[in-house]
Amino acid sequence: MLTPSGSDPLFNTYTITDVHWTFINNGTATVVSGSGTYKVGGEFAVQQELSLFLQMDGGEVEHFDSGLVTTSNSFPDINVSISTNGQYCYDTVFNVSASPTPVPQLYVGIASTNSVVLSWAVSPDPFILQESCDLSTTNWTTVTNTPAVKGQQNQVVLPISPGNRYYRLRPSGN
Repeated sequence: MLTPSGSDPLFNTYTITDVHWTFINNGTATVVSGSGTYKVGGEFAVQQELSLFLQMDGGEVEHFDSGLVTTSNSFPDINVSISTNGQYCYDTVFNVSASPTPVPQLYVGIASTNSVVLSWAVSPDPFILQESCDLSTTNWTTVTNTPAVKGQQNQVVLPISPGNRYYRLRPSGN
């Protein structure tokens, strides 16, 4: 997850959390997790720097960094190589290519059975349905009902409850 964390006259800085990658190497799956920072901007050429602290299969945490390099991508698309040793001699390198996942439109309707019907387009990227009774807080709760697939739509039917209810979709991060 990429969250704005500050800016100066030249760069915007973002905090990266919930890194969770899996890759196959010689037939063996490796799980990578971690967090870090990303900055993008510049005066004449657009530059970026990705700095992550990553752990592979529960091993030691290692620092991977791209250094400050130019980019031809438009933010929020990220395309950069990070490594532990500046890509010299024996090194571990990740080529990171990332872009935002578009969130499908969430539709809310009332059924004749005093229930709320929530639906959204089936997508190759999984999304989590969440609810809250207060938009002024960050306390969103995951709706645990498994969506039924109707045609090309995910659908969840919930009983109408007293008070206000707000719903949103959030990328699952898997």
